[in-house]
Amino acid sequence: APLVSGLVSSALERAVRAITPKIMTWGQYGEAAANLVQKHVLGRDVPDYVPDYTRCADKFLLHAGGYAILRGIQAGLRLPAAAMMPSFASLSEFGNTSSASTWYTWAYVESCESIAKGERVLQIGVGGGMKAGVGYWKALRDIHDVHPAWAHWNGRPMTEDDLPRPISVEYRSAY
Repeated sequence: APLVSGLVSSALERAVRAITPKIMTWGQYGEAAANLVQKHVLGRDVPDYVPDYTRCADKFLLHAGGYAILRGIQAGLRLPAAAMMPSFASLSEFGNTSSASTWYTWAYVESCESIAKGERVLQIGVGGGMKAGVGYWKALRDIHDVHPAWAHWNGRPMTEDDLPRPISVEYRSAY
């Protein structure tokens, strides 16, 4: 299923498809192989394999281009509300800041959640000309620095109740 409709969807989907094999765990490679065997060797009608991205990354910095875009990314990557909170918080506080939205999201994570040494961060953004980019980072140290953009939250993370619309949704994995 496409992440979101239109050109944004196409750019995001290509970028995510390119990085996914590079960030999957060994267990996920096994699950993907089992899916291919079921599909192409045994001829079973099983859905395409979609990895559990919460096993690939600890934090998600997603392009906050709008509520529908974030909900589309959330559905496409099957992410829980907790993983989406930084992006929805950025959208709620600052609106669509174009390609800078992932940096506001990063500042939110550093200011209101913190990043622990060794955590993996998946950054997915869209810029001018409908180009998408993906960054995959590993924290080299613990980070909890309050950025001026988020100082008004005093280091307190937002909750779903602080948002104008709900973001909770449940996704069930076939594995």
